Amino acid sequence: MAVITPRDLENGKTLEADICICGSGPAGISLAHALEGSGRSVCIVESGIDKPNEEIQHLNDLENVGFPLRPHFVNRLRMIGGTSNLWPGRCVRLDPIDFERRPWVPFSGWPLAYAEYTAYMRRAAPLLRLPEPCPESPLADGGSPSHIPGPEAWDAAGLDATEGLWAKAPARFWPIFRKRLTRSSGVTLIADLTLTGLDFSDDGGHVTSLETRDRSGRRFTVRAGQYILAMGGLENTRTLLLAAERNAQARIPRAPLGKYYMDHPKTTCGRIELAEGVDWRRLVGRHAVPGGRRQLLFRLSPETQRREGLLNAYVNLEPSYSGGTEANYNRTIEILKRLLRKGHVGNRLDLSEMEGMRDLIYQLTPDEIVPYPVYRLLQFVKQHLKKPPRHLVIVNHCEQIPNENSKISLSDQRDRFDNPRIRLHWEVVPAEIETLARLQTHLADFLEQNGIGKLVTDVSELSGSHYTDASHHMGGTRMSADRETGVVDEHLAVHGVDNLHVLGSSVFPTGGAANPTWSIVALALRLADRLTDST
Repeated sequence: MAVITPRDLENGKTLEADICICGSGPAGISLAHALEGSGRSVCIVESGIDKPNEEIQHLNDLENVGFPLRPHFVNRLRMIGGTSNLWPGRCVRLDPIDFERRPWVPFSGWPLAYAEYTAYMRRAAPLLRLPEPCPESPLADGGSPSHIPGPEAWDAAGLDATEGLWAKAPARFWPIFRKRLTRSSGVTLIADLTLTGLDFSDDGGHVTSLETRDRSGRRFTVRAGQYILAMGGLENTRTLLLAAERNAQARIPRAPLGKYYMDHPKTTCGRIELAEGVDWRRLVGRHAVPGGRRQLLFRLSPETQRREGLLNAYVNLEPSYSGGTEANYNRTIEILKRLLRKGHVGNRLDLSEMEGMRDLIYQLTPDEIVPYPVYRLLQFVKQHLKKPPRHLVIVNHCEQIPNENSKISLSDQRDRFDNPRIRLHWEVVPAEIETLARLQTHLADFLEQNGIGKLVTDVSELSGSHYTDASHHMGGTRMSADRETGVVDEHLAVHGVDNLHVLGSSVFPTGGAANPTWSIVALALRLADRLTDST
């Protein structure tokens, strides 16, 4: 693969390929990797370069007019490898119920079969370097300690168990796949080239070319047989909004475009007092296994969701620390994360602007910043030499309803290329908070009925809790068999446009409670098969 920059090109040059992928994050790199050897030439257009750059990063600035987002937090990175350069690494599968049409969840249902999804998830796991998932339930892995009851007790409490998987280190897609893609003569990556517009045929059903510019403003054209937008949930949507605004003839579905935006509202709220003699390690459940780590997640069972009309949600448990320990520990972890994680560029390294410190100790823990062998050693010391904690805190993660008032639109503010920035209006609605409250109630019953401990906080505290976004940008170009309720079809092709696809979490019809990256990679492999079969 050739890696070039606009400095290697003449101003105004037209670049040609069979397939053009816009974006080199997990979606784009996975797709290019899967297309290698297909006999088709692939061009990857990437706005960033091989390191964080403040000037390029400002293209991600947006206008937020909805629920507050985490301030001074870099969650989208214009860089080769994309946001995988920041990604903490937790992988969770969507559940079968997430694919169902649920009468109590408007606009729910995925237009593809769950069995097909899981087949591609199995193929995607090695790309993310994940350990083997448990064949049935995390509870079946290695036997259940005495303080973790069997499935009957979980069913009685209306709960179920799932797992989060962690590789030995978060998958950084460019370092992982660079050597292999470099050996491929059919792939070219052009860095420091920003997509600024799409051109359409007179009938609006075909993309004829891409308009791109480098940082100095020089213009280049890209022509391909197929175009794939793989720039992240927000930027995918902005690109189509710009295309629809500038090309009146374009057949892009306008009614659903930008609507139904979702994230995963999360908060650290709730405290559990453990019964005497209970081993806390299995409850926390982030334990090292060959090839990585597994984390036990408590969730509402599908039957409970159906019976009570609730959304999907999960909680994980973490040891509770004293206020003084939290303050010092939080500050240390955040400084380490900013110094050691890539993607904090320029004034984003200003440590005086750090906020949300209390949640960091539970939501972003040290296993993200220490090498895997060191993590295993620390876990051994913590579990065998340190005094066991008597209390655990609850970290809550919730699915969102597809809500047409939660949306991405175009701002009056402009970027350096005079394109409108994103205006984001994200909402957190009562049904989502109620779901988390019901989950904690079921968890409290489970703990008390099985002698594990008791919830010592009131679930009503969730209503006044400080919720944050999870940086999971879903919806906006959602998948649907109907162009009135979706932008892309089940094959990720834009309705009405024969050579334009969208890849990433922006196509999710619903988000479940699962972290999206693993599913994004699975969809990339599925799209690669379709593009290869269409030759």
